[in-house]
Amino acid sequence: KGEHTELVNHLKEYEESRAEAAELRGMQEAQNECLRELMGDLLDKEHARLVAQGFASPPEKQRFERKYEAYHKLGGNGTRTALYEDVLQMNSYKTG
Repeated sequence: KGEHTELVNHLKEYEESRAEAAELRGMQEAQNECLRELMGDLLDKEHARLVAQGFASPPEKQRFERKYEAYHKLGGNGTRTALYEDVLQMNSYKTG
């Protein structure tokens, strides 16, 4: 009977752990979604600034690339990939 009680307790602990893990996954997904949206907005604003500036210096391109990579790792893609490619194709220095 003691073994049965111990097994039941382990099963309860296991189920509690699973429920806690599911809750933590849900929280992590919500945080990732929030970060993805914030990073997307940041990329949009930085792209607009660089377009208005008319060029993107090598350090600006590197910073944009790091931000885009972080955004992409969070699951972001789509239209902001076009922004990323646009920034990489920009002149590196002010012309004329």
